[in-house]
Amino acid sequence: MQPERTTPAPPTLTDRLLGTDPKLRRMLRYWAATGMFYALCLIVLLHQVASSDPMARWAFLVVGFCCSGVLAFFVLVRFSQRLRIEAGTLALAQGMFAMTCEIFAYAVTGPIRGATLVILQVVIVFCIFSLRPRAIMGLCAYTITLLGATLFGLSSYDPVHFPLNIEV
Repeated sequence: MQPERTTPAPPTLTDRLLGTDPKLRRMLRYWAATGMFYALCLIVLLHQVASSDPMARWAFLVVGFCCSGVLAFFVLVRFSQRLRIEAGTLALAQGMFAMTCEIFAYAVTGPIRGATLVILQVVIVFCIFSLRPRAIMGLCAYTITLLGATLFGLSSYDPVHFPLNIEV
């Protein structure tokens, strides 16, 4: 009597979307948590700029940029093994993207923009667990440089709403 042949079950939609590797699924869960954090921050941003702030029109561009990046990072994380992207490289790129989004949000938030800088610390804390010290230092240098350029740019663009002495 021959044993019954069993055919493997076809991959489910979840398997196709998230893969079957437990490490990959864990990375995608981290991505999902990050995506929810972005969503919360973007909702707050849109609520804030719903006022008659002169920078409000830029908020939609910031939201689009951030959402596009979140989706792009899903693809990069999902296919990181095939693309041979190391986890550290991907984590650094995500950290730099997050800092860029945060500083863009800072630029369009209006009078409460200083409160948005707290998010920079959250990003650094997340990155500390996945990056080497040298990469963290590079991320901090990148952030300080981008923030400084943004502060001076805003002060030059609209000194009434962004006085340099207050921004610095």
